[in-house]
Amino acid sequence: MNRPLIILLSCLAAAGILQVLLATKSGFARPHVAGPIPLLRVSEVGMDRRPQRFALYQDGTVICLSNKADSKDACITYKVADAKELADSLLSFDISNTRNEYNISDATCQPSTAIWTPHKTIDVYGNWRKAPVNHNEYDNTRYRRDLQLWDSLPVDIRMALVRVDEQCQMNGTPWFPEKIEVKLYSARDATETAIPWPRGWPTLKAKDTRMYRSDREPGEYRYLVYLPSSLLPELHKFLGQSGFEWVRASNG
Repeated sequence: MNRPLIILLSCLAAAGILQVLLATKSGFARPHVAGPIPLLRVSEVGMDRRPQRFALYQDGTVICLSNKADSKDACITYKVADAKELADSLLSFDISNTRNEYNISDATCQPSTAIWTPHKTIDVYGNWRKAPVNHNEYDNTRYRRDLQLWDSLPVDIRMALVRVDEQCQMNGTPWFPEKIEVKLYSARDATETAIPWPRGWPTLKAKDTRMYRSDREPGEYRYLVYLPSSLLPELHKFLGQSGFEWVRASNG
């Protein structure tokens, strides 16, 4: 890592591990290791939503963020007897007849939800849970337009997302990923305050490090580096706080 890099922490889950990613449109990256085949994944990015809520695998494994009050936002896992039956019951409509994208808000900085299946991904921009509120009782024009836009999401898709939320209220055992994904961005404007990438940690040359070209910045690349989850406390310390944070690093 000779160039200064900006780091964004997220959790990786592949091979039975939940993938929680922040910067892809659908919320999922391409798996870098083999593992159980996913049948259904639902991700949510933005506002107070964690990146991924639910993943159902062909072997019946479910990994999700718990909605229960006593373990909210903790990852849990449980098994179901028939994964295909559960997938069919959650998505009780013909997904081939849906659009790829639904924009149910024209406001900026709204949550985005992705429903992924092996055959198709549906992206929903806007808060599908909460209907717009009329903030101006003297002018209902904007409110009526916002409500009409929010209602444009098909009922079948909205109810499927409600059913996924209900699955996240099931009892399960605590789960934690085997690896932590760190996303690295090149930082041309990094200053002398850049800190060294810890020695002994995987670098850009590690065999499972992935590189891809930036869609928004021609000539720039992004890197995904995978750390053993045992390094999470040290990673939190490196980032300066628990949770997501940006730092500048160099010479890793």
